[in-house]
Amino acid sequence: MTQSMRLLHKIRHKRLVVIDWESVYRQQYLRLYNFFRYRLGNDVQAEDLTAEVFERAWRNRNHYHDDLG
Repeated sequence: MTQSMRLLHKIRHKRLVVIDWESVYRQQYLRLYNFFRYRLGNDVQAEDLTAEVFERAWRNRNHYHDDLG
């Protein structure tokens, strides 16, 4: 994955917001996966939902508003 694919550059309120998506994935994957695994009690479904969440976040990355969290 190239650096340009890993980083999202967006100008909001005269400041540059840079998101390292690879870092977000590494930091949040286990937390999200464990949440789904705990709630569902199924490893395969937890993996699928975790992947879906990250896929949706990536597809909608251009709509991210840092001021909304």
